[in-house]
Amino acid sequence: MRLFCIVLILSMAAFFSGMHTLTAQTLAAPVIRCVTTNEQTGDVTISWVNPPPETCGPFIGYVLYAGTSPAGPFFILDTLTNPTQTTYQHTGANGTILDWYYFLITLYDCPGYVSDSSAIVQEQPLITPELHYVTVLPDGRVEIHWYPTPSVQAEGYIIYYDLGGGSAMEIDTVYGPTSTTYIDTGADPLNGSVTYTIAAFDACGNKTLFSNKPHRTLYLTASSQPCAQQVYLQWNLYINWPSVTAYQLETSMDKGPFTVAGSFQSPNYYYSLAGISADSICFRIAALHPDGTTRSLSNEVCLKYDLIRSTQYIALRRLSVNVSGSVDVEWYVDSLADINAYHIYRSSDATGFTVLDSQMVSTPAFFNAYADASALTSQQSYYYQVSSRDDCAFVLTSGAGRTIHLSVTSQPPVNRMVWNAFELEHATVLQYTVYREDNGTLVPLQTVGNSVQSYDDPVSSGIANRDEFCYVVEATYRLTVPGLPEEELRSASNRACTDLPPVIHVPNAFVPDGKNNVFKPVLLNPNVAEYEFRIFDRWGKELFVTSQVNNGWDGTSNGEALPLGGYTYYIRAVSFSGATAEKKGIVVLIR
Repeated sequence: MRLFCIVLILSMAAFFSGMHTLTAQTLAAPVIRCVTTNEQTGDVTISWVNPPPETCGPFIGYVLYAGTSPAGPFFILDTLTNPTQTTYQHTGANGTILDWYYFLITLYDCPGYVSDSSAIVQEQPLITPELHYVTVLPDGRVEIHWYPTPSVQAEGYIIYYDLGGGSAMEIDTVYGPTSTTYIDTGADPLNGSVTYTIAAFDACGNKTLFSNKPHRTLYLTASSQPCAQQVYLQWNLYINWPSVTAYQLETSMDKGPFTVAGSFQSPNYYYSLAGISADSICFRIAALHPDGTTRSLSNEVCLKYDLIRSTQYIALRRLSVNVSGSVDVEWYVDSLADINAYHIYRSSDATGFTVLDSQMVSTPAFFNAYADASALTSQQSYYYQVSSRDDCAFVLTSGAGRTIHLSVTSQPPVNRMVWNAFELEHATVLQYTVYREDNGTLVPLQTVGNSVQSYDDPVSSGIANRDEFCYVVEATYRLTVPGLPEEELRSASNRACTDLPPVIHVPNAFVPDGKNNVFKPVLLNPNVAEYEFRIFDRWGKELFVTSQVNNGWDGTSNGEALPLGGYTYYIRAVSFSGATAEKKGIVVLIR
């Protein structure tokens, strides 16, 4: 069938020049709505809408004029006497070959009234409209936009689901030739792409073929990849635009406003979740039209941020030797991470780290501690590292740290202490403090700078009743782990002890009747386990013996004063630790 549209309006006053004046009353003409040509027979059907009936006189009829040119001549095709008639079939019009033009007038027996004419219609096909764009609304409905058809006889539009293969399913009818939008509430664009097409219809029920340029909604899918800390986004291409300028990715954190996260040409993207602190994230795609303003939005996909979160940081806090000789290992870790295990590593030389122990984790804690009871802290220092492992087997390892090993040797009249520098990632050593143990209490002796690694403790006879000296060195340091508050902490060395061996000082003469009237050795450490002091004359006869450190020889034997001369002495002292000192010699007795 061929369809006709209105192209020219002429009044009967103009068509029949001079038949009435401007002040004459007119009879309204019918309004021709559509013309249909039967492609098989060539017959033409004209349809119209009648005007309201007049009361000025009896109805005579509708006069239908026809012509093959818009400028005429027109002839009366027929006079229709039924006032309710709204269609007429022009039989033998040969409308498949000839272009026909029609108009109608109304006749009443009303003296002084003039008949007006309808518009003249020209043969022209009803033109199929084209879609502009389709977009998914935030509430899950689909909004369809189209360009209006240029055919003036169009009454409205028919919206279809395009099923492919040349078939379509009608959804709804939109009335009004200037209508350009429709919202589809029956589609499910949240679970797949929906394809639409459109057709136009006229008042007679004629309709065009549906458009062969369907548009389909963007359907976005998002699959989380927990171990890669990313989301894989994929969507279909937008079809039947001249081109797509770009696909714009938009994101919303915790249901906030959408912001642009990137623009792409390909319909897929890996979105990184690293560093995101939101509880949820939503995605959508916008296809951008070349006109710079038109956008087609996809469905929105929202994910809770319950993906596997790998450790963002792990740092040693403290390495310190405790009173039992074990090493206290402390560390900080990202407690928001999905950690399932810790590994503690130890090395003697900072290169060959081996796993010392592993701990399974159910609920990660920010602060963590471990005691290494197998460390031989009296013999050496140790290096430590810790690592975390998450549910994706991602392992993050801390920097290394080193304990302080203290050694002490007795070098009378001092005890010499030497220690290695304390080492810890993110730590700055401020000073070292040397402690000596007195009656089970550590008493600070001296604080030295951070570059000093030795100290001499002067010991003398003034330090009574001891032959063992024990020491501890403590480092004071500032810890500045990035992102965490700064701290000032302390780390202790092992407890190092040394024996003070017996040291014997002997005068070479004494005067029994003078100021120095007793011959007595002086022990640097008088607290000994064994002691003997003997005096002999020149023939080897023993004149004096004692086991008391404080006893001396007064120059007599059996109560009798001995004469001037040289006498042989023998002294032997054994410390509680088994160190032995002996001394032999001659002392001169002066009278």
